[in-house]
Amino acid sequence: MYHLAASASLQTGRGNGTSKKLFFAIMMVLIQALDAAYPYVGGIGVIFFLLFVISGRDLFEGGLFSRFTCIVFAVSFASVFVINGVVKAEARHEVLGYLDNLQIAEVSINGERVAAPGAVLDALRSMSSYTAHHSNPEGRILIEIRSERGRLIVRLGRDSGRSDEYWVFYPRYYVSNIDEIDRIRTHLFDKCPIK
Repeated sequence: MYHLAASASLQTGRGNGTSKKLFFAIMMVLIQALDAAYPYVGGIGVIFFLLFVISGRDLFEGGLFSRFTCIVFAVSFASVFVINGVVKAEARHEVLGYLDNLQIAEVSINGERVAAPGAVLDALRSMSSYTAHHSNPEGRILIEIRSERGRLIVRLGRDSGRSDEYWVFYPRYYVSNIDEIDRIRTHLFDKCPIK
């Protein structure tokens, strides 16, 4: 997989290269730790919410246990949203950074090499946060890009409500593998088989 955060920023930044390398290495470890903690933090929140409900006590009239379970639930709930936002922002940064000014690449869709990869690269570069409209992704289209920058894999899910809209997933992280990092609108993938 492509590690953009450290490499691209180091190429364009000023200052001590060693300290920047250390900073970006620490940031990548932090992102990976947050990503790994995501399902557990959510699980802890659910457990403590259920404990609070089962205890049947009022938050203010209940004892220390009721307050403790409510606080743990609230912190877990807020943490899930923060982790989700941080990891998805990094995933989006990595994907767009890899695609930035990329001219020569080998692109395959669902394992089949594409004759004209430029259109696929342009479509992916057009990622944007479109307004949600109560739909979901249907099936998956696997896109693999290989270049001198390394390998990048993204998955697209065709929107159930708009056939020209695709949800972009980045399987490198747990969070961005289950929740889209952005969306694109194009008819380029209309004839691609959905798996």
